[in-house]
Amino acid sequence: METQTKKICHQPGCKILEGGSCLESIDVTKDECPHFYLDSKNDEMKDEKINEQTKQSTSIKLFTGRELSFKETSIITNRYDSKLIAIVGESKSGKTTLLAEYYINLQKQPIKEYYFAGSKTQTGFEERCFYATVGSKAKKPDTGRTQSREFSFLHLALKHKDELDKEPTHFLISDISGETFREAKRSTVLMKDLTILKAADFILFIIDGEKIATKETRPVTLEDAKTFIQKALDENIFDSNTNLKVAVSKWDFLHSDTTFNFADKIERVFKERFESKLGRLEFTKLAARSENASVEAGFGLYDLLKSWKTEFTNEKASEISGGKQHSNRAFYKYSLPNI
Repeated sequence: METQTKKICHQPGCKILEGGSCLESIDVTKDECPHFYLDSKNDEMKDEKINEQTKQSTSIKLFTGRELSFKETSIITNRYDSKLIAIVGESKSGKTTLLAEYYINLQKQPIKEYYFAGSKTQTGFEERCFYATVGSKAKKPDTGRTQSREFSFLHLALKHKDELDKEPTHFLISDISGETFREAKRSTVLMKDLTILKAADFILFIIDGEKIATKETRPVTLEDAKTFIQKALDENIFDSNTNLKVAVSKWDFLHSDTTFNFADKIERVFKERFESKLGRLEFTKLAARSENASVEAGFGLYDLLKSWKTEFTNEKASEISGGKQHSNRAFYKYSLPNI
């Protein structure tokens, strides 16, 4: 680029800038005048700015691979049809273990007909899987506890074996400290901080099966779960649009327990109290990382994944056939819903 310079003269009455002669008859081209000089700084700054803009336009932004904030999920939702899955449960109930086991299993092989098709948050998944790997030197597989009290999201893309030539199904799955839910069930203010749950397409409420298996902690564990759901309804976090699935985790602790009847203690009780107030209420059993040889590792993961994928496919089919154009969930407005 040809650089143009600017003439500067500080001598009052000099005509050099107007095309005349130097007031003191000095040859300015020889840099002998103390009042006159050429300034190319502005042009150099312009050149630098143009070069920087060119550099930015040709640069490629790389993902950190870490979990996404709610605002950052727009990099997925603006580009792909996506579904938001919120996982609810108290500390050590198995929320993060569920996420880790999905990722670990999909790295090994498909989960039946579902193939791993990518993730923008692989680092986030890897961090949650570390204590289940050989590199952690742990005596048995474990999962690090989620510390953040803010919602973060992991991205997972899947393809069905019969749709490998089509666009993957994209899921954004929430992760948040269990302490948040324990405290929210006792506080209106803290419950209202969980507004993101109103935006979820699917909510998975996990009850700790190990605590249910212990008779001393069983009553309070079940009562805490009912208290949270009732509080969420009272504060309009859950409503007639909510798609809620109640899951008992660590089913390997309860598999052979004849003192606990899942249909009676979970399904019947929760249906009687909450089914009429929710859009959908379903139930499932999970053993993401089984310690009982009679219950296979990953028990329930496939059925849960299939339910999310099937519901997603059904909604897409409804749109194509002239059904609803867009979900009525606030998530698709890329902003937090008002309550």
